[in-house]
Amino acid sequence: MALEYRTLRNYASRCNDYQDDNSNSITNNTVYKQRDCWGWGQKQGTDSPQMSETVTLPFSYDSAPTPFISIGGTKATTAAANITEINSFYGANTAVAAGWSLVAVNSFVVYLSRSDTTNISSAAYCAYSWFTRGTYAAI
Repeated sequence: MALEYRTLRNYASRCNDYQDDNSNSITNNTVYKQRDCWGWGQKQGTDSPQMSETVTLPFSYDSAPTPFISIGGTKATTAAANITEINSFYGANTAVAAGWSLVAVNSFVVYLSRSDTTNISSAAYCAYSWFTRGTYAAI
């Protein structure tokens, strides 16, 4: 797994409202401190329709953050040394969906899958990007 990350901290959010669990109530979070962290990773295909890996953050939030995951392209044969080497979509062997689970204060699990049950070839390295936002009082 290649993991690269960036962080932004100690800033005032332009939107301080937060909706939890798709409820109809909005919480105003004007007093908490917020920290963002983002990066990208890649996972070698496993010759199966789904695969996962754990992303470990470089610090711990005060409580579990909200992750956002997006599918990237692929690189054939060997892992990418940096994000500029993610240069194609490897046909039917590319992951087409991403998700997350098991969110903790310093990690979460990324899932990459194909909805048509086509295997993700072990000759493909599938990239994804991620972003987390959460509270971090130690700023």
